[in-house]
Amino acid sequence: MFTTAPTVAFRPQQCPRCQLLSGDSCKGYASPGTSLIDLGMNARFKGDTNDPCPKYAAGLIRDYHDPVSGLSLDYPTIPEWVIQEVNEPNQPTRLLFTKPSSGTTLIFGVLKVKDTDLTNSDTYQAALDEILTAVQGTDPTFELKSSGLVINPNNGARGIQLLYQTKIKNELFRARHIAFFEGTTRYDVTALGPIRGFDYSDKFIFTTIINSMKFPSQSKLETIEIEANTLEEAHAQLKAQLAQGFLLPKIEVISQGQGETLSGSAKTLNESWEKVRSQIPPGAEVIQERVVYEPQVSKVSVSALDETSAKNSHRLARNEEFVAIRLVKEGSKGMLGIGKKPNSYEIETRRLALVEITYITEKAKVRAVLG
Repeated sequence: MFTTAPTVAFRPQQCPRCQLLSGDSCKGYASPGTSLIDLGMNARFKGDTNDPCPKYAAGLIRDYHDPVSGLSLDYPTIPEWVIQEVNEPNQPTRLLFTKPSSGTTLIFGVLKVKDTDLTNSDTYQAALDEILTAVQGTDPTFELKSSGLVINPNNGARGIQLLYQTKIKNELFRARHIAFFEGTTRYDVTALGPIRGFDYSDKFIFTTIINSMKFPSQSKLETIEIEANTLEEAHAQLKAQLAQGFLLPKIEVISQGQGETLSGSAKTLNESWEKVRSQIPPGAEVIQERVVYEPQVSKVSVSALDETSAKNSHRLARNEEFVAIRLVKEGSKGMLGIGKKPNSYEIETRRLALVEITYITEKAKVRAVLG
């Protein structure tokens, strides 16, 4: 069942296809950072008229609701895209978004299945295998790129996502298939399009519509807490639990984590390690040890009138010290200053060993609430 939401108000000076664009966003819209394609999904115009925009069709927001399955979603009407319901005998209703000129398609469907709890790893694997078998059975050119867990951002329902590649009439297509499980109901969505241009459609059209999906949920709130040595690692571990291309839940930082990197130098590596380790506070956890410089002795020849000048002419590098300076060959004074030659010196230097130890006294911790 389709319904039409209020049209976006229009002011010619602020139309998304006209003027006053800021990056890829229009200053006339209330939500900053919104892409041009999904303005109709996530933003409301701040203009001062009530006239609909005649230039930008995506300004018209539509709502879809299936009273039988409870599936609902929001979408913008986009030029060249055809939207239709498909009703076949003894088959659940399907909703299709298609762009005939390119074959790009977005399909929503509903299936009845046995009760499936994806929080159980064995059940998750069995459901994944079943979906893979079904897709491979109907598509001999199917090539899986990745799979993983996704979370519906509106109700926390868990789903399985496949990213894969296929061929249609000898042209390479990319696809994203998601199956959300709620009790004995499975809500499927498949986004399919030519490889060239798929990422753009996926980012600005498919993902926006998919993330608006709503359906009756039996899911409970679930909290995930992750500890890691750094905030970056904690965020990466959380992201790894969700499949590529899906929204991350809201993340709360419980602890930034505390730690420090100490460095120390000495004539040998052993002395350097002892020097730094003595500064680590009790109870701290060492997470990295690194040798910055190995100890090294170097010799260089310089010419100078005297030892002081020779020493001053050689600039020491970082972590380097003088060891000795020796006269190798005495120069000549010449006669009346004519033919005067400088002395030759050999300067010996030593680069000290330099090591670093990074430790933490408190791990970083983040929390995400799903559902």
